[in-house]
Amino acid sequence: MQILTSEVKTKLLRTKVEKEILWGEKECLKYSKKRVVRVFISSTFTDTKTERNYLLKEVFPQVREYCQARGVEFR
Repeated sequence: MQILTSEVKTKLLRTKVEKEILWGEKECLKYSKKRVVRVFISSTFTDTKTERNYLLKEVFPQVREYCQARGVEFR
């Protein structure tokens, strides 16, 4: 039988809660009134200019439309 320290228990609990949040299994998140999706892309401005412009002009409008149809705000 393995005895877990409080530090290990806390880490395991945090990991379980994080998993539940990521998979949408937390009840408090399922019924949240504010439903927002935010995308953050980090890179130097010039390195990803082509990719960034494609996302802004082609991909994000489609994602925004998809989200709006489901009552979610896309930022």
